[in-house]
Amino acid sequence: MSAQKRRHNYVTLGVMLLLAMSYHVTVYFWHPLWRAHKVEGILGILLGLFICSIPAANLLDLLYGLLGNRLQQDEGLRLVFWLLLNIIVLLVGWFVITLGATRFTTV
Repeated sequence: MSAQKRRHNYVTLGVMLLLAMSYHVTVYFWHPLWRAHKVEGILGILLGLFICSIPAANLLDLLYGLLGNRLQQDEGLRLVFWLLLNIIVLLVGWFVITLGATRFTTV
């Protein structure tokens, strides 16, 4: 897959947000898992790391594009929107990691 095609894949970021929301809903509203705190924690930490990996790779691609002057001139507002969306998904991933860590350490 080319870097340009992967860099602006909004569907992948949307799927990451859906995964985070489904984990959050599962932890708080699915009662059979309430006694399995360690399993919920491990799943949350691994899922959060997976969610954070996609926008982190996108931000590194963006950084290398800026340093190499390979970005097109007409990407002004789209580039800012892409950057904000990646930062939001990265923060959501950190939230899932934190939620998983708190579930993991629950007695």
